[in-house]
Amino acid sequence: MENLIECNPKVILGKPVIKGTHVTVELILEKLATGESVEEILLQHPHLKREEVSSALRFAVQKSRDDFLPLWENQKIFEAINEAYADEPSADEMREIHFEIHLMENKVRQKEKNSRKVTSNLN
Repeated sequence: MENLIECNPKVILGKPVIKGTHVTVELILEKLATGESVEEILLQHPHLKREEVSSALRFAVQKSRDDFLPLWENQKIFEAINEAYADEPSADEMREIHFEIHLMENKVRQKEKNSRKVTSNLN
């Protein structure tokens, strides 16, 4: 699949956008986090294709791996990510999603554990 996300310093200060638009990945995630569906996003932005929204979600998944963005804590985003991957489901993609969820859950647990250690050391 062609990369449909670009980061260009001349477009929205270099934020990741859907290629050829000013629609940021951040905007897509915010809309999903507030409960909008992918269908609603497509209706509000008729120039977008489902594949582009899916690409934005896949980009966010990749960034969450790299930067540990807490995407998995928001149920609406989690559901949209699953929906994005469901467009073209493959066994490899589903294994990758489940593996990433497992990794994120472990990172959250480790972060909570470290936070409790710091708090107990302060007391």
